[in-house]
Amino acid sequence: MTQVIYSNKLSFKHSVLSVLMLLVGATLVSPSVYAQKDPFATDSKPAELTPEEQEQAAQELLKGVEKLVLSQQKRIAAKVIRLYPKSESAKIARLLLEEYARFAVLTEDQERAQAEWLNQVRDHWFVERDPVHNSCFFMILEGTQVPATKIVNTTKTPLLYELKGPSMPWTGPYRLRAGESHEFHYTAQIRFFTDAGLVVKTLHHGQVLQMNDKDSLHIK
Repeated sequence: MTQVIYSNKLSFKHSVLSVLMLLVGATLVSPSVYAQKDPFATDSKPAELTPEEQEQAAQELLKGVEKLVLSQQKRIAAKVIRLYPKSESAKIARLLLEEYARFAVLTEDQERAQAEWLNQVRDHWFVERDPVHNSCFFMILEGTQVPATKIVNTTKTPLLYELKGPSMPWTGPYRLRAGESHEFHYTAQIRFFTDAGLVVKTLHHGQVLQMNDKDSLHIK
């Protein structure tokens, strides 16, 4: 009877020892296994790519971006900057996002000023005077058209500008791609950012503005 109890105790000790060894082995192995399968681990692949390979990957990510709305385009641009910072596309994306941010600040200031001005006009015409309205209509007769006003981007990178026509608020920003031109048939002001700051120019009928490197913003 005593021999049987001793054998059982010995077997139990062996079992406990085996379980402890398995637990220790699992503890030693599991960190490396979990590290390899961690879905939140930082992807080191972009850092290993050459600038040329990063540019290829960035171009792949940018395919079809023109079909997206502006907010989606900005998200894709930010992703290119984050994943492929050494690519040429990332440099252009940083430049465009910076210009959009500057125009957004201008727009906020002008919207406040425009709202105040409209309130003053509304008070003048609908409170101080009788609300009398006159409407004017016009059409351009054939043969009387004047040459179009044109903006041409002669640089190798996209440019942004805003446009203000007669009795119009500032609109845009509009993106002018490398080698592209925009035309309009009225006297207007355009504004854009350069390294020296904000530039405002007035263009009359038939004038052509050749925008070069001096008329663009650069990342320093």
